[in-house]
Amino acid sequence: MAPVVLRYGFSKITWPEDHFRRKALENGAKLCKARYAYDVEEAVPCRDSDTQVTAKCHSQVHQTSYNVTLQLSSQRVISGATCSCKAGSDGACKHVAAVALELNNLADATSSTDVPQVWGRPASKPNTSKKESVEELFGGITMEPMARKVFEKKVGTRVTQVGLVIHPQQPWLCASPDGLFHTSKGITLLEIKCPYSRKDDVIIDPDLCESFISYVVYEDGCLKLTRSHPYYCQVQVAIVPKTLWKILDAVVS
Repeated sequence: MAPVVLRYGFSKITWPEDHFRRKALENGAKLCKARYAYDVEEAVPCRDSDTQVTAKCHSQVHQTSYNVTLQLSSQRVISGATCSCKAGSDGACKHVAAVALELNNLADATSSTDVPQVWGRPASKPNTSKKESVEELFGGITMEPMARKVFEKKVGTRVTQVGLVIHPQQPWLCASPDGLFHTSKGITLLEIKCPYSRKDDVIIDPDLCESFISYVVYEDGCLKLTRSHPYYCQVQVAIVPKTLWKILDAVVS
């Protein structure tokens, strides 16, 4: 009989910290928090048997993802693991740790079968008073002017704010930059992001060349946008049309 493949409804791994070195577990926790571990699946041959977990984990340094495999005993203890990264031959690298922690996070998430049925309940006013939701939605708007001023002071330039700029011949191409400024190479676009998930943590560690946000990665020692992330497409749409940039240049000038 073919094994059942689970993509949700996982059971937690027992004592995952016993399998990893402390440093690998700490770095794995950072990867997990940054949502670098994904596509978690578990093949279950039969009830109360050993299972195999497969997943991917995005690299912090290179624009690639590693293949991770974990073997779990019937007691949900890690009995073996592999990772396609250079340090993953012993199955105890930070990418394996990130996948193990991500599986436990998914196991903690409440499934729809755990929620009492709500059919027939009278409608009630939604709870919109959660402070976290408001901060997450509008935190970027609040922090953007401050970030722009810090950038101006650090770079020593004046940033011009513009609204929505529409391409005159191709109106489906438009951009709403957070700011524009001049450099020796011409007009440059400023895009400001305020990652709420890292508001109390380090976003970039330049000493270790580590990024803790999924849309910015280190490549050959330089920070670059992740090509597979929607933000990359957003910036490309803004900078590609040459006619649009002539308009923006006039606005800044």
